[in-house]
Amino acid sequence: MRSPFLPRVRRDDASAPVKSYFNDVRFAHGHAFISDSGLGAIVVVDLDTGKVRRLLDGHASTLVEPGIEPMIGGRPWKFPNGKTPQVHVGGFVIDHQGEQVYYKPLVGRTLYRVPIAALLDESLAAAVLGD
Repeated sequence: MRSPFLPRVRRDDASAPVKSYFNDVRFAHGHAFISDSGLGAIVVVDLDTGKVRRLLDGHASTLVEPGIEPMIGGRPWKFPNGKTPQVHVGGFVIDHQGEQVYYKPLVGRTLYRVPIAALLDESLAAAVLGD
């Protein structure tokens, strides 16, 4: 079932490519901020216009950290085929002031933050946000 706040996003759009997995969603300033745990990105949706921007797509801050082996109950988390799940940006919150998005890959140890103002600033190129 399609989410009511993403009426214009289709699976074949650049904002939600195949293998995307929209995980967490947070709301602030008339926008939805969504983590893509499947490919590693932050998707920003203007709730008034429906305009969608895909940001930090494939950036190191949104991707699984190399060398991290997730554990569940003291045992490595593995698929039956022995591979480690690759869950990218998963932890995703907005601070109480509504000024920062804090995020991290589920399979990772580093916590990152980005100002909401930067995510909403369409004059900033998507690549600049990761600098």
